[in-house]
Amino acid sequence: MMDIPEELKEYFDDSSLLLVSAKDLKDYDFKDRDNKQLFSLIHDFFYNKEKDVTEILRPYMGENIRRITLLTVGVIVGAEQLIEYALEGEKEEIDMCEAVRRWEKKIAERERADKTYTFINNIIKSTGKHIEEACDMVGITVAEYEAAIATLSTVNTHK
Repeated sequence: MMDIPEELKEYFDDSSLLLVSAKDLKDYDFKDRDNKQLFSLIHDFFYNKEKDVTEILRPYMGENIRRITLLTVGVIVGAEQLIEYALEGEKEEIDMCEAVRRWEKKIAERERADKTYTFINNIIKSTGKHIEEACDMVGITVAEYEAAIATLSTVNTHK
C-alpha cells in the first residue's frame, strides 16, 4: 500500500476493489436471466472476433434478449450492429430469431452488392469503359450500381 500524505487522504477512497473479467464469467451460475445473457454474450463476442454477428448470435435464436442487455453488450464489445439494432424499435425484448434473420439478410445484401461493385469495377479497369457502358454490358442500371455502393457503405459485419 502507498503512503498518502495526511492533507490528501480526504481525496482518496481506502476501500477494497474486486476486479473481474466480464469475458470470463460465461459459465458463472447467474440466477438473473439478463446478467447470464449479458456475460454470455460478452464472452461469445470476445472469443469469436473472427465471426460475424449472425454466427455469434445463432445459439441465442430461441431466446428473447432485453434491448438494454443487447445495447450494453454492443457498447462493451464495440459491435456497432448490436448498438444500432438495440436502439431501433420500441419493444422491450428482442426476438433473437428475428434479429439473426435480419442480419443474415443484410449480410446477403452486402455480398450481392460487393459482387456487383467488384464486377463493374473490373470491367471498367480492364476495358476502360465508362460506368454507364459497364453497367449496360452486365444488364444493370447505373442506379443499381450506385445502390450497391450505398449498401456497401452502410452494412457492416462484426469483424
